[in-house]
Amino acid sequence: MHKRSLLAGLLTYFFTFLLLLAIFGQGGYLHNRALKAEIQRLSYNQNLLRIQIQALERQESQMDKEDALRDAAFKYGYQSEGEVVYYFPLEEREYPDILKDRPIEGRCEFFEGVGRTTLALWALLPAFLATMLAYIIDRRRVNR
Repeated sequence: MHKRSLLAGLLTYFFTFLLLLAIFGQGGYLHNRALKAEIQRLSYNQNLLRIQIQALERQESQMDKEDALRDAAFKYGYQSEGEVVYYFPLEEREYPDILKDRPIEGRCEFFEGVGRTTLALWALLPAFLATMLAYIIDRRRVNR
């Protein structure tokens, strides 16, 4: 009689541990879902950097043209002979939106999975309950 309750407890412990490992452990469902979200975030940042690199390369290739050099000189306040220069107060001046260097979001913490020892301890509770339930059922059968 005690063998059946012990066997029920061991089987419950084994299957509960495997189920908890598949859901909460490293390489489990929640861990893989968190890794997938981290990969998407990193690929988005990589695509953003790739676009910025392409824009800078395009800007660099256009800098060889004379018009681009003239625009850059005008932007920084250089003037040619015979030009009339107007100065505006700073508060009225509108600056175009210039891409500024900004750090990419730092590494986000993500779910790394629960350790196996913790999962083994969690699996003890259902195993204990199954053992007690099987023991009580066996005792009632014997007493009849």
